[in-house]
Amino acid sequence: MFKKISEGAVTSISELRRVLQIDSVDEEDNYASINELRSSPTSNSSHSRVIRSLDAEQAVLAECKPRVEVFEISRKLVDPTNANFLVWPPCVEVQRCSGCCNGKTMRCAPTRIHIRHVQVNKIYISRQGKKHVKVIVPLEDHLVCKCEPVPSSTVRIHHTPPESKKAIELPPSTMAPAPTSKKEEQPLRPHKKKNRKFKHLPSKKEQRELLVT
Repeated sequence: MFKKISEGAVTSISELRRVLQIDSVDEEDNYASINELRSSPTSNSSHSRVIRSLDAEQAVLAECKPRVEVFEISRKLVDPTNANFLVWPPCVEVQRCSGCCNGKTMRCAPTRIHIRHVQVNKIYISRQGKKHVKVIVPLEDHLVCKCEPVPSSTVRIHHTPPESKKAIELPPSTMAPAPTSKKEEQPLRPHKKKNRKFKHLPSKKEQRELLVT
């Protein structure tokens, strides 16, 4: 084919199509791009063509229900008094409640749970070598989930409590009265007033003379 083209045997597009045995030059470009996609190491050999659709997928609500989650088996869960060991396997799958509820005041919570026990390896590491011990670990699986109100204790209230308000509103000069002694508690007795004699009053003798006259 290359020899025919180099010798000038192909003088028109129709002759080029006949030599290449294709319908159009554009199809050759598409054919070459597909071959490059197949020969690429990053592409999957079983999927030579990528199908693309312009239709958007309808969003589906993530309802409140049990789902598979990865749970880490920590050393504290196996033995909280020792840290010189490893746990194998370090993580397992559990069923936990998750999903959307109506508003932030609602949460997806379990209404029925199941405790199952699994066996893990507790591997001690020392100078003598490794030592394997079988340990039973309880795991909690959620069976039934339901949207329920969030407890009031977890809701943050952004206001000052009444007790602190009273403490803030008190002026700094206000102080409790100091305790009084017993002497101060006794009421003060009023002083007795002495009768005063007035000199301008007449004597008894003078009063008699006045009456006789």
